Amino acid sequence: MLVLDRPGCISLTCVLLKNWLGWKVGDLEATLRQSFVTAFFGICAVGCVSATTASPFEFSPTASPLHYDVNMSGDVIANTPMGRMTSETESDATLVLNIGEKLENGRSVTATFEELEVRAEGSLGGGTVNAEGILGKPFSGTLLETGQITITDSPQASGRLRHNLDPAALLTELLAPLPPGGATDMESWPVVSSVVSEAAVRLTSSFVGTARFAGDTVWNGVDARLIVVEGMLEIDGSGAPAGAPAEMNLLLEGESTRLYVWDMVRRVMLASLVTGEAEGSLSISGMDFQIPARFVSRQEVELRR
Repeated sequence: MLVLDRPGCISLTCVLLKNWLGWKVGDLEATLRQSFVTAFFGICAVGCVSATTASPFEFSPTASPLHYDVNMSGDVIANTPMGRMTSETESDATLVLNIGEKLENGRSVTATFEELEVRAEGSLGGGTVNAEGILGKPFSGTLLETGQITITDSPQASGRLRHNLDPAALLTELLAPLPPGGATDMESWPVVSSVVSEAAVRLTSSFVGTARFAGDTVWNGVDARLIVVEGMLEIDGSGAPAGAPAEMNLLLEGESTRLYVWDMVRRVMLASLVTGEAEGSLSISGMDFQIPARFVSRQEVELRR
């Protein structure tokens, strides 16, 4: 992630103020609740069995669909003019992934949400968003050797889901970032990614880091290799939730650590854990002050056996 009574991650939420001088505290607080939930929900919202002749660090076409369970959570803390306000969101999804044969620019990929639910609570508001409109409908695109998924065809989300969340953005960084060309002897390699979420508030999450192998492990009885990625995270957003009197701009910067469990025989990602923490501020169009904000996120992905 999805669910949320007020618009707005990732999972993934924006704040808007009217006129600082002419506002009543009640009006100001109501707008803050509506806006923050939209923006930061979107943030949470801005992540294979075949032959073994290829490199063990190269994605394999699927002989049967891969079912991944995904759990995402995001906590927002904002120091507003009315005091400290918070929002805690958590979402659960089940994804079915099909990966095709190797093409010139990557591999064809199709992803389908079997389940998608997001819950939100806190002083910034909460509730649920109905995701039934996209369940069972395919998102199709290309899986690059870097592990990023580019969605080129997706079902149209409707109503509040479209306002709150861009489901395609949840798929972009779902899989492991593998070494260039499937190299097996690299000590480290660069990981650069950008995820754009097109909802009421347009959010861009940019990551620049370094990946490395971190030894072998056993995951649910399967021998696997660990991949660790560490780097810097930047979240940049702008827009106005429905009903908001002004546009907001958001800029957060911080760090992200990502751990992936890779099956070298089946050439499939078994699990991943991605955490991030970023701090920054919001600025509101027509206002001469900024609101300090902090965002903490966590995403766990696991392949069903």
